[in-house]
Amino acid sequence: MSPSIASLPVDQVASLRRQFDLLDTDEDGHISPVHLTNVLRSIDLHITDTEMDEVMAKTDVDGDGIITFEDFVEAFRTSRREELAKADHERQANLRQTFQIFDRRNFGTISPKDIWNVMRSLGKNIPLEDIEDIVAEIDQDGDSRISYSEFVQCVFADDE
Repeated sequence: MSPSIASLPVDQVASLRRQFDLLDTDEDGHISPVHLTNVLRSIDLHITDTEMDEVMAKTDVDGDGIITFEDFVEAFRTSRREELAKADHERQANLRQTFQIFDRRNFGTISPKDIWNVMRSLGKNIPLEDIEDIVAEIDQDGDSRISYSEFVQCVFADDE
């Protein structure tokens, strides 16, 4: 068993094996481009030669012209990593947008007054002193403001 496969949970390997076996209808242990094209056409998914070349480039990890189970698993892992990277990028973009809601003057920090103004615009009347106390708990460098890195650490404090 390859290290790529061995590092996955057993149930995930079993699921991937079932998916691979559905595509490997002649049970020869690999999937050729012609074979994959025929399988896709049998379920009314018509694929051009160019599209098949792209699929093979992404899936045929060792470049031997066929998709083995090991190639199939590695393609799955690569796809999963790309999905996670995209989700991480979206999460970071959302964090940045949220930070900018409070940092309306684009100073790169959030003051207690910035938070107070946003809360007031939302109809929440929180005493400035209470907000100052909250900022003091989050503020790590003692400048009485929340930097972006302090904001991120605060958001993910429960994850640690």
